[in-house]
Amino acid sequence: MGEDADSDGFPDGVLSAIGSDRDGAMTYGYRRYEGTSMAAPHVAGVAALMKSVYGALTPAEFDRLLVEGRITDDLGEEDRDDDFGYGLINANKAVIAAQQLANGTLEPLPPSLRSSPQRLSFGVTNSRQALTLTNAGGGDLTVSEVVGDVDWLSISASEVNESGLGAYLAVADRTTLAVGDLSANIRVTSSAGDLDIPVSIRIRSSDFAASAGVLYALLVDPGTGETVKQQRLSDPSGDSYTLGMEDVELADYTLVVGSDMDNDGFICDAGEACGAFPTLNDEQEVLITGDSEFSLDVSFDQSRFFRSASENEASNQERFEGYRYKETLKAAQ
Repeated sequence: MGEDADSDGFPDGVLSAIGSDRDGAMTYGYRRYEGTSMAAPHVAGVAALMKSVYGALTPAEFDRLLVEGRITDDLGEEDRDDDFGYGLINANKAVIAAQQLANGTLEPLPPSLRSSPQRLSFGVTNSRQALTLTNAGGGDLTVSEVVGDVDWLSISASEVNESGLGAYLAVADRTTLAVGDLSANIRVTSSAGDLDIPVSIRIRSSDFAASAGVLYALLVDPGTGETVKQQRLSDPSGDSYTLGMEDVELADYTLVVGSDMDNDGFICDAGEACGAFPTLNDEQEVLITGDSEFSLDVSFDQSRFFRSASENEASNQERFEGYRYKETLKAAQ
């Protein structure tokens, strides 16, 4: 919405009633709006139509119908995508689905293998990426093999069920690759058919000193979100930093590494380096022992770089509350 796609002279927004008391007296009129503020009441209205047909409709049932694509028209990439979500709400399809739920005639969907994300990009610096395999349909689905089609790409299961569905970790060996843009493919073999996941990676010349500057490594209590142990890393050896967490109590922690370029006491702000084990988007607890060794990638998150200051502050409080290193560490720099 927002364009004049049908050339009628009006922006393609949703016509809404408005009121204003700016001049001291209430005046009324109409205005066209776009976005989630307009979409939400439409979806709520469709849900109300479904409830009028099937009064026992539950939120879980509504979510299932949405995910299965029974009440929407797909837009953009097949299935859910980050631009269009699950698609365009369709009131007619929604009412029909509610009627089928009411009279018990809703047919189960066939199994459907889905990957999230639908493609992997290692970019310029990353060598690890997480992906999740799910059954987007009904019935049973079993994954028998997940494998890359090139030698430099390996896939391992992180947390999967007995059917092979769940979280996987893709690892790219950058040391064997020539400079340039390369592509590969991950083939997932399942009882519902094969799924190909495109993979891309960019290799740049290594004729430079690999250093992200001063980094801070934090062991975070996954239960409380508080930093239990911290270490300042300043001198990389080759293309990596050496991390030593001596005198750490034997327990499970979240391992996070990042920079604090604005010196505000928080790592992983916009434009700052950030990484977690095994990947930033799939943080997992690690058991710290005397001989623990871990490898993770630290990169600059450009998506947070383009946020406003207020958005970044809110993001810090929401996601990186435990990523604050102590004032004593700053004083020791």
